[in-house]
Amino acid sequence: KKGIDEEVHEVVYPLRDPSVAWDEAQLLIPGTSIRGALRSRASRIARTVLAARDELSTFTSHDLHEQIAAEPNLVRYMFGSTEYRGAVTVHDCLSSDPGKCIEVTHNAIDRWTGGVIDGGLFTEAVYLGTHWEPITIDIDLRQLLNNIEAEKGPEDREQSKPTHADYAHAAYVLLGLVLAELSAGTLPLGSRSTRGLGQVVVSSIDVRGCTRDDVVIPAKTLSGGEALEHPGTAATSPSQRRYDAQRTLAEGVLEYLLDIKGATQWSDRLHEGLQKTDTESKGKEKAHE
Repeated sequence: KKGIDEEVHEVVYPLRDPSVAWDEAQLLIPGTSIRGALRSRASRIARTVLAARDELSTFTSHDLHEQIAAEPNLVRYMFGSTEYRGAVTVHDCLSSDPGKCIEVTHNAIDRWTGGVIDGGLFTEAVYLGTHWEPITIDIDLRQLLNNIEAEKGPEDREQSKPTHADYAHAAYVLLGLVLAELSAGTLPLGSRSTRGLGQVVVSSIDVRGCTRDDVVIPAKTLSGGEALEHPGTAATSPSQRRYDAQRTLAEGVLEYLLDIKGATQWSDRLHEGLQKTDTESKGKEKAHE
């Protein structure tokens, strides 16, 4: 029973599997949340490359559709745009062991004044040392090729231009670079990452591989070893052994990407914003004649 001067704060819990009773449900990271983090980091990597080549425009817009249309082409091919759906599907990820739960109380901040909101205390449940089921990422190569054709137009193999398969391989390499950053521990997942939450330790990566037309994705299994199987909790300082294992796993991802056809030229297929297809360009030329 609380005293008169004691405040009662409702505890905010993270998402759980809605298909199971609350007390028995595992923690849940929505696949859409993971996908959004992957897309955001892919866009960041692509824009960094474009900026280094002085090819990044100063375009800004508050319109979401215009922002997506202005994203680098390889990001749109893989994750979709307002014109077509993406080729990447990320499934919801459930915990296999929720770990230790602690309650942390925060002061709510007034966004206008930057000060503390009077009576704005709130408490959230934070889980430490959570173990998760594997994150499953599906790539639809047919959709990826369709997305490329939707922007590049029908393929003309007689011309000495990059093929649709070249662009598909480049988009896959970009996604692989994102997974390398995830393996290195530099890409948080979930909400409140700016508060130190969302730290991820990847223990292994399993690529099943697939082939469609001229696109070949080789299979590969990469493991970080014992140091990443039992990394400790967020309450303990990461060991040098864990840092070394994360670096080794990330380097393994980069070495694997070199097996992708045209991997070293992936950035040559990269450009910003929508580019007109040859068909559209010819149509406009005829309109002006």
